[in-house]
Amino acid sequence: MSLPVKPLATGEVTIDGTTVPLTGLSRADAITAGRLGREDIDESEATIIAAGTGVTLEEARQWRKDVDYATAGVLLDAIAALSALTGSDGKDPKGRTSGR
Repeated sequence: MSLPVKPLATGEVTIDGTTVPLTGLSRADAITAGRLGREDIDESEATIIAAGTGVTLEEARQWRKDVDYATAGVLLDAIAALSALTGSDGKDPKGRTSGR
């Protein structure tokens, strides 16, 4: 038996007039970012940005340095919501199940 593979969610967010295509995080990406978040929030956020936008990790690190807090938050929140890590309101998702 092979396990079913559901494609990662896709979407977009507009930041300062530019539409940025997004891909939801895989479980592996989310776990890696969560683990890093306990040790190094900067690296955790760069990992989320890279995985969610397709840029390199170095590009994600630099982008975080070049934008203000609110702008980075818009992108990170959009990736988190698309990945079902938070609801669209930025809070815990409602009704999420383990799939069992």
